[in-house]
Amino acid sequence: TVLVLVAVIPFGGWLPRGLDQALMFLLFPAFLWPGVRLGQGAAAMAVVCVSFLAIWQTVHGVGPFARASLNESLLLLQGFVCVIAITIHALAAALAERRRVAAALLQANADLTRRSEELLTLTRSQDQLVAERTSELESLYRTSPVGLAQLDRDLRFVRINEALARLHGLTAATVVGRTLREALPHMAGKLEPLLRQMFASGQA
Repeated sequence: TVLVLVAVIPFGGWLPRGLDQALMFLLFPAFLWPGVRLGQGAAAMAVVCVSFLAIWQTVHGVGPFARASLNESLLLLQGFVCVIAITIHALAAALAERRRVAAALLQANADLTRRSEELLTLTRSQDQLVAERTSELESLYRTSPVGLAQLDRDLRFVRINEALARLHGLTAATVVGRTLREALPHMAGKLEPLLRQMFASGQA
């Protein structure tokens, strides 16, 4: 409605010649509003409404494009409408693409946030499971009457329980961190080849 009222100013026929042509520039900001706010469909409808009004007035010899020759009048009007239509549609299309990109970025950000939360939850669950298994293993080493020990590939004691350490007159604290040969030199000659073969084959 506002756009049609603005279009009536230059195309109404009551303004002096020259002034109506100057006031045609009022149509550009009026056309921009539906293109920016309402999208391509509204911009197309605005162009159609104003074009209908402009053609009607021009055919009846009224408006800034009215000339002695009807063909000349319509050609001038056609150029004006084409310029406005192309400009407004290009702007509306660019803004629509910008909105689509912004919506896609928001969706991607939401998906990333959701996946990050899922990964954090999974990590916490895994950490909790590892802590539980470690606690169970520590409890087993503390309470088991059977000798237990864990060595790394360098045959260095990672963990040993007191039951096994006492069998050799040692304590667990003095054994952990030492190699088999350092802690139990009298058994290293027999155990080292077996343990290295076990590490190499991956079988106990």
